[in-house]
Amino acid sequence: ERFVFYGIYYTQTLYLTGAYDEDWNAGFAPIVASRFVSASQVVAYSTPFIGAFLADKLWGDYKTILIGLLVFYLPGVVLLYLSTIPHFFGGEEFNTKVLTLAVLLLWPLGTGAIKSVVNVFGAKQFHPLLQSSLIESYYVNFYMCINIGALAGIAIIPLLAQYDVCKAYSIPCILLALAVLLFIAGTPRYVHRSPPKKMTWSSFFSSITKSKTRSKKRSNNNMDTTTRIEEETQQQETISLWKITYICLLVVPFNIGYNQMPTTFIVQGMVMTKAFGFFDVGSMGGLDAISVLVFGYITASFIYP
Repeated sequence: ERFVFYGIYYTQTLYLTGAYDEDWNAGFAPIVASRFVSASQVVAYSTPFIGAFLADKLWGDYKTILIGLLVFYLPGVVLLYLSTIPHFFGGEEFNTKVLTLAVLLLWPLGTGAIKSVVNVFGAKQFHPLLQSSLIESYYVNFYMCINIGALAGIAIIPLLAQYDVCKAYSIPCILLALAVLLFIAGTPRYVHRSPPKKMTWSSFFSSITKSKTRSKKRSNNNMDTTTRIEEETQQQETISLWKITYICLLVVPFNIGYNQMPTTFIVQGMVMTKAFGFFDVGSMGGLDAISVLVFGYITASFIYP
């Protein structure tokens, strides 16, 4: 999945401007392509909140991942691939409506929906007490693996796209379809934990209000012990959520710069000469994944062993 995402992520601006195929492309100016990809990333990095809510309160992790893959992610990648085939959707001109549906809706919604769920779903396959040490190693290995996938996607797709963008984008389709089949094949072995059935949007915001106001009008005599414990637990979870939210806000300035890599950096790099005759600006994003792998290993092995 990370191979697919980053392989497309770092080639979209070049694809939209016709850098890979001068005869068949969307014909976007570099600044327009940059805004287009930025809008796609806004969707991709906003929907994890929705995916997390759906997984925790409505559908559960497994169904959220499956729906995100089958309804949004895979169809979006397939449409994006088909858009690289000249005249596939009929007409003499490039079909920007199909491209918009794929890049601004299906693909980012799919990756965003599963982004905040898939790692948690993997951790839930371990016993929280008996296998707590395995959960810690799982997260380290998980992030190492996704960065290996990202590195492979950034290294392979941009290089192939220079010669044939259609064949290059067929690889993400095949790999994502294979990933979906493997995920479904493992269904009987998964640990499924159903989300609480009483939680709704209204009760969620109500719990926030209660946790802030700490209303004293509520009488303990009017509710049984179980109900009181459930409400108190819900309030404590909401308070914890807000504390985490404040901390997470610190990543906002970082992401403002980080998300310039597939847009502004790409636009500026388009006028630069390729290194060694084939290493273009789209491939430069691989240095990001390499740095994560290197410093992830150093951190896990020496700083926090």
